[in-house]
Amino acid sequence: MKKLLAVLVPLVVLFSVFAIGCGSSDDSSDSAPTKAEYITQADAICKESGDELQATIKSTFGNEQPTEAEIVSFTEDEIIPSLEGQLDDLRALTPPEADADSPDDIYNALEDSINTLKDDPAQSTSSDAFKEANDLANAYGMTECGAA
Repeated sequence: MKKLLAVLVPLVVLFSVFAIGCGSSDDSSDSAPTKAEYITQADAICKESGDELQATIKSTFGNEQPTEAEIVSFTEDEIIPSLEGQLDDLRALTPPEADADSPDDIYNALEDSINTLKDDPAQSTSSDAFKEANDLANAYGMTECGAA
């Protein structure tokens, strides 16, 4: 169990930041949200994503230690498509007018990380896989997104 956690905890930390986005924006008004409202919306997507990822890891691996090949396969089959979906959900949010470029910078860095994973899924176990996106999200004020 400890070996399993040693491999899976870093996966959860890395991908709870930007994974399995199932949230959606609620654009019930035509005005842009405040920065605080935007962060709340984005963080809700990231929180839900992290919770869902933990459940997916548990249902996929249970208490078994995944092999490197299983981690790569899980990254290709589960994580990458989930990251792409979350990126779409996050980009669908209306950004604050004054900060419209900052979320784009975060999401462009996330997209770069996704492309790196597509090229080399084994990088999913690297603590640096999402460093730039995480740093930008933290600097912007997000607490769930960028929580690595």
